[in-house]
Amino acid sequence: MSVLSVFKRLFGGVFLSAVLMSCQTVQAQTEESSPEEHMNKLVGTWIITNVSVEGTPVKHKYQIKPGDKEGAFEHVWRVTGNSDEGDSLWEGKFNVTPASEKTLAVKYAENKRILPEDKAHDWQPFGMSYVAQVVGDQLYTQISLDREPWIWTREDAGMNVQDPKRLEVLAPLLATYAGKYENMGSKAYGAAKSTQMITSTGKKTETGTVILHEWTSIPEGGSAKDAFEARGIYSFSTKQRKIVKQYQTSTGVHMTGVLVSVQDDKLLWERTGEGPAGTIREFCQFDFSEPGVFRHRILSRTLNGVPVEEDEQDIVLKQPE
Repeated sequence: MSVLSVFKRLFGGVFLSAVLMSCQTVQAQTEESSPEEHMNKLVGTWIITNVSVEGTPVKHKYQIKPGDKEGAFEHVWRVTGNSDEGDSLWEGKFNVTPASEKTLAVKYAENKRILPEDKAHDWQPFGMSYVAQVVGDQLYTQISLDREPWIWTREDAGMNVQDPKRLEVLAPLLATYAGKYENMGSKAYGAAKSTQMITSTGKKTETGTVILHEWTSIPEGGSAKDAFEARGIYSFSTKQRKIVKQYQTSTGVHMTGVLVSVQDDKLLWERTGEGPAGTIREFCQFDFSEPGVFRHRILSRTLNGVPVEEDEQDIVLKQPE
């Protein structure tokens, strides 16, 4: 049986839909800039710390300044913390041209090595090239598409607060929704069969870069002490370049979710985590396509790798009139 067949068997058409919809994954919104403005954003000092094979931190300091003509730049690149080779220091010259609307093509012309002294050389041709993009105080550089990008941070970035526009797609979550739900029970989440009164509320922090989400489900006729509570935090991950969320529940479930697709006011989350009953993986859809209505829909779920057959209907919540 092929890998694709296994996934189809576990997740049915949902898996294939998620793959197709992932082509429409939410992209970060950035201000429109001319190619010259994009190039000018490269100027400055950029820092990144990697980990050596021995597990020690290795710091790279990449100082970029304008060259002697348009599109020309120079750099000083210093590497410290490499216990085997010692400090390294290069100077380089490169040219930059637009690669796309928001990316730059960087092509080196020559470089000069200063440290370590036993490997030093004068100016000589250098053939390295990469694609770059500056987003806020981050510089993304990628030599090839089959390798992870290096994500640099501007040295004088200060607090380095993310762009709040990245979370605009979650705007419908920033309201209060409530409703009654006939819960058939969930082994994965430790929820019992009962009629529940559910309230969902989302709130942005002062910076607009973090969303706090409260989900409270109280059994009909019960009290807050009997509630199923889920508390979530949403933010943009620079590393993953996606919106992520983490949440915990009053039944001991700890989950992480990634927003994998958005279309027609529907948000698809892939969520994984651990609970008292074991490992949970699921596709969950937040549907805001009807004004004032929040439909919470589980498209598929596995518990400890086994598909869960639970009669879980859509949870339909509405904003108070």
